[in-house]
Amino acid sequence: MLVLAACTGGVAPTTTLETGSTTTTAPAIASSTPPSDSTTSPPPTRVPVEPADVVLYNGSIVTMDDAFTIAESVAIRDGTVVAVGASDEVLAYVGGATTSVDLEGRVLMPGFVDPHTHLLQDPAPDVAAMRIAQELMLAGGTTTAGTPSIEPDELAAYQAMDAAGELAVRSHLYVLYNTVCGGREFGDFYLENEFSRDPDLNLAVAGVKVFTDGGACNAPAMSLEYLATAPDYLKEVGWTGQGTLYVDAAEVASVVSAVDAAGGMTVIHAIGDRGISTALAGLADALDGQPSANRHRIDYNSMSTLLTPAELATYGAIDMIPVVMLMPWGSACDEGVAELWQAILPERAVNSIEDRRAIQSANPGIRLSWHGDFPSLPHLPFQQMFSVVAGGAVHVDTWEPCHPTAWDWFPTVPLEEALRMMTINAAAAMGIEEKVGSIQVSKVADLLVLANDLFDPDPEIAIATNYPLVTMIDGVVQYCTGDLCERLTGAAASPVPTTEAPPLHAGWTPVDHPVVDAVRASREFEPASLAVDQDRDTAWIAGEGPPQWIELDLGSSDRVESIRLLVSQDPAGFTVHQIYAGPSPDPTKLVAEIKGETVSGQWLEIDLGVEAQFIRILTPDTPSWAAWFEIEILLSS
Repeated sequence: MLVLAACTGGVAPTTTLETGSTTTTAPAIASSTPPSDSTTSPPPTRVPVEPADVVLYNGSIVTMDDAFTIAESVAIRDGTVVAVGASDEVLAYVGGATTSVDLEGRVLMPGFVDPHTHLLQDPAPDVAAMRIAQELMLAGGTTTAGTPSIEPDELAAYQAMDAAGELAVRSHLYVLYNTVCGGREFGDFYLENEFSRDPDLNLAVAGVKVFTDGGACNAPAMSLEYLATAPDYLKEVGWTGQGTLYVDAAEVASVVSAVDAAGGMTVIHAIGDRGISTALAGLADALDGQPSANRHRIDYNSMSTLLTPAELATYGAIDMIPVVMLMPWGSACDEGVAELWQAILPERAVNSIEDRRAIQSANPGIRLSWHGDFPSLPHLPFQQMFSVVAGGAVHVDTWEPCHPTAWDWFPTVPLEEALRMMTINAAAAMGIEEKVGSIQVSKVADLLVLANDLFDPDPEIAIATNYPLVTMIDGVVQYCTGDLCERLTGAAASPVPTTEAPPLHAGWTPVDHPVVDAVRASREFEPASLAVDQDRDTAWIAGEGPPQWIELDLGSSDRVESIRLLVSQDPAGFTVHQIYAGPSPDPTKLVAEIKGETVSGQWLEIDLGVEAQFIRILTPDTPSWAAWFEIEILLSS
C-alpha cells in the first residue's frame, strides 16, 4: 500500500548533512523572495561528499528528533546515518555503487527499541529456536531489545549466537540477582560479568535484574488486600493477602550500590505499590537521592497511582525514565479477562493498573518508556501501540481490533508521544540514546519502512493493522517483504551467515521422494518425514505450539513454481505460516506468507516462482501444535 507524505505543519523541512567531521543543519527549501537590494544571490556551492551505501528518498521520514521533523530522504554509510532531509540535498550522496530506492511516499521510522522483552530469551539456551524467535522480532520491527532475568546458560547461548554472527537484533542483557520467585540460586553471578552499554555492540551485558515482588510467580506486593473472590488456582500460587515482597529497601540499596560501582544498570521489577515503594527507597538510598550516569530504572510501575506524593517525586529526583506497559491487560478483548481482574483486585486498584498519570503529574516533563514484556503481551509493537493511542486492543487469535469498554478509563496519548515512548525514550531508558532511537546524522541506521500510512486518521489502518515491509539494522536489511526487497537487498543484503545449526532432534532425514531429498524440523513429536511420505493420512507433528518449522532439501537448486500444504490442525483458528526459500540451509528470504482461519484437512496452495534448493515453512502463530499432513512441491521442470 502506498502512503502519502505527512504534513510538517507549514514549517520548511530541514536537511542535516555530514560536512567533514561535523554536521550542519539548514533549510532544505530556500526563500523565493529576493534580498532587499534586489540583487540575486548566487546558488549555494554544493560540497562534494563521499557517496553513501544506501539512499532512501521520496518518503515520509519520521526522524524522532526533538522537533518531530518529517523529512524526505536518508543516506546511510557504514551502518550510520550521514544525511537526512530533503530529497534534492540527500540525493547528492548517490554514487556509482549506491543503492538508491524511491520510497514512493512510504513512511520510514526508527526501529522499535524494546527495553524489556523475553521473546529471544524464551527459547534459550536452544540457539536454533532462538534464531526463529529473532525472525519474529525482525518481522515486528524490533531492532534493539533489552532482555532482563538472564541466567548463566542463557547468557552462553546469546554469546554463541553472537560469536557465530547470527545475532542481528542489538541485544542488551540484564543478568539475574534473584529469580522470578525471589530465590538466589545463582549466587554472585550478577557481578561476574563486565558491564557495557556500548550501542555499537550486537551483544552487551548492560546490567542486573532485581525482583522486588511477585507477578509471574507469587503476586505483586500491594498495600491493599487481594479479594477473597480471587479464583482458587490463583490463591494457590500466592494471590492472597498483600502479595509477596522479596526484598527490603536495604537489600535493593546494597545491590544498586554494587552494580553502580561496577558501571552497570539496575533494572528493578516492581508491579505492586509496596514493591515500587521498596524499589524507590532503595534507589534513593544507594544514589543519595541524585541521578546516576548508569541510568538505573524501575520496570512495570503498574500500581504507581497508590504511591505517596513523596514517593512519586523520587522518580524525578533521580532522573529516572520509568518503563511502563502500554495496555492495562494483555488480552482484554477476550471474554472474561476484565471480570477476572475485578475478582482479584480491590476497586481502587482495578482501574489504575498501568495508569502512568500520577508519575507524570508529580514530575512534569518526565520521559516515559514502554516495554513489550513478551510473553505477557503480544510481541508485535504496533498492536501494543494501538492500545495507548486509541484505547483499543487486538484479538490475540485473529488480530482484529476491538475497543473493550473495560478500558474506557485508560489514558491515551497522541501518536507522537507513543512513538517517543517506543523509540528515543526507550533508548534513553537503556542509556543508549546518543546512538539509537532516532534518525539523525551519526546515529545507527536502524530503520523500518511501513506497509500502511502511519498518519492515516483511522488508527486501525495507521497502527492496529500496520507492520514493517523492511527492517534494517546498522543499514543492513534483516527482514523484507513486498516489492522493495529486490531493489534493497542487492547491495544491502544481510551479511549474517546462514550456517546450519543442529535441530533439536536428529539432523536431516533422507526420504524416498521424487522432489525432496531430505527433511528436518524444529521438533518432532511425529517424524518430519511423514510430511513428505506421499501419504495424506500421516503427519509431521511438532508436539509443541509456535514458533515451529519444517525444512525441505530438494537436493539441488531448481525453480519452485508452487507449494501445496495439507493442514493438520486441532483446534481450527487463525494461523500464520511463512515460507522461506534459498540456496542454503536455514533460508532467510521470505517468499510468501499465509494468514487466516485454517482447519484440519484444508489444502493451501501458494505460487512461489523462486529459484531454491531449501524451503522452510515457519509457523509463528497457530492455536494448534505445528503440523502438516503433506507438503507437495511443484518444480518448473
